[in-house]
Amino acid sequence: MVQCVCYTSGTGGDSVTVNELYDYAEAHSVIIDDAFVFDKARAVSLPLGEDLCVIGLHPSLRGGAYRAQLAHEIGHCMTGAFYNEHTPVFTRGQCEHRADKWAVRRLLPKKKLLAAMQDGCVEVWQLADHFDLPDDFIIRAIQIYGEGNQWQR
Repeated sequence: MVQCVCYTSGTGGDSVTVNELYDYAEAHSVIIDDAFVFDKARAVSLPLGEDLCVIGLHPSLRGGAYRAQLAHEIGHCMTGAFYNEHTPVFTRGQCEHRADKWAVRRLLPKKKLLAAMQDGCVEVWQLADHFDLPDDFIIRAIQIYGEGNQWQR
């Protein structure tokens, strides 16, 4: 049995904090209003004119899940990747992918992910614990960095 030597946990060193995401959002005319969310939605982001965006996050989101979802919603605002109920599914997927890429590159840079893996964090749950991010965010990061063989870049 192989022992994992990834001893650190938490936020993976100097990862982007929620407060830094708030500062980034404010500097880029993104309003975060946790009261602005629909009944069943975990989060929502909407453009309000050309240079303004509003984000609402469900109050049940906490910790790394909140940080990941906040970064994802800011990603929608920064990339202009918005859609509505009439948007084709393929286009919705493209919008979600753009927001995911933005969030992954901010919260989990490839160099940090690779460093953690070289330190022995090779299971999804180990990486999630190390970076204080949800398992699905780690999986998405690995998928994104694997696109077009980005591991080599």
